[in-house]
Amino acid sequence: MIRQSSEQSYSGVGNESCPLRPVWRWTLAALVLCVALGSLPAAWAIPPHLGSPASSSAEQNGARKTAVPAHEPAGTWYAKLNGRLFALLFLAYRGGQFSGELTLPQFVSIGVDGYVEDFGRAVETGSFAGAVLKHGRIRFSMERGGNRDSFEFTPDSRNRAILQAVGLHPWDLRRGGSALRFPSPSYSPQIVALQHKLTRMVRSDQAVRTGKQIDPKAMEAVDARHRAEVMSIYKKYGWPTWSLVGHHAAHNYWLLVQHQAPAIQRELLPSLRRAVAAKEASPQDYAYLYDRVMVGEGKPQRWGTQVACKEGKPVLDPVVDPAGLAARRKALHMGPEGEYVKMLDPMCRAMQPQRPK
Repeated sequence: MIRQSSEQSYSGVGNESCPLRPVWRWTLAALVLCVALGSLPAAWAIPPHLGSPASSSAEQNGARKTAVPAHEPAGTWYAKLNGRLFALLFLAYRGGQFSGELTLPQFVSIGVDGYVEDFGRAVETGSFAGAVLKHGRIRFSMERGGNRDSFEFTPDSRNRAILQAVGLHPWDLRRGGSALRFPSPSYSPQIVALQHKLTRMVRSDQAVRTGKQIDPKAMEAVDARHRAEVMSIYKKYGWPTWSLVGHHAAHNYWLLVQHQAPAIQRELLPSLRRAVAAKEASPQDYAYLYDRVMVGEGKPQRWGTQVACKEGKPVLDPVVDPAGLAARRKALHMGPEGEYVKMLDPMCRAMQPQRPK
């Protein structure tokens, strides 16, 4: 999150959990605009985890049990986590090459041990072609949610395999039939209306926080216009949790709170903390709001999420125990502090007052 200077501060953007879109990787847009997706970019869990995928036999033994001919992996494969369908992979083999589709959740919660703990109901499908078969493994990459993600598929037997996304623990796969389908998210009409409302509000929130020139007064005006609705939602539902509104809407609500007045942030912070403890909200979102409240009170932040723009350059606000900052960020799957601050440089330039021509 960004502030302009020690003299004049306001809420900016910047969330490494944007979902904030798929948690799989961070991009400048995810860091600056959302301030994950998860996808992977998204939400990050606190131990103990809700339940982690069983370690694959290939991972445990360090090698494949059998040599599987190249054509045999073709077909439908699936992975379940916490009793729910998590991944659906379709592999085709034609003309000596593999191609296919992979469906995964848009929002994923990763525990400190690197295992997926929870995931949202909304899913996203990506297609790939020309996958490379090397040393018994099929390596492929695909566009998903605006990002290019890399995966490795390793057959373990005729009906078992593992799938690994870069940076995460592998997932056990089983052969499945064509009838496998992700269940459609089911929400009451009231919650669907709330989801749409939060999407519209965030759209307005971000419209004044992007572009070549960013006007602090326009940001303040939008935040003030949203204030009554933000509090109305809180009074009716409490902190909107994952199970109540879904990962995306819950993250949208957090973003709106992050840009509210300090008194509102302080009031709602304990509710977010309780939701995180119940594994119903993102610990990374909590880190951003906690740091914002601390900086607002003139205290050092903990996770290094708050940055002041000074003379067009991002400068990290004071941090408690700077020596332990890298470890704290890593525990929440947040990128290195130096990279994060550097990524906010374009935004600080955009916040510079325009000079008369």
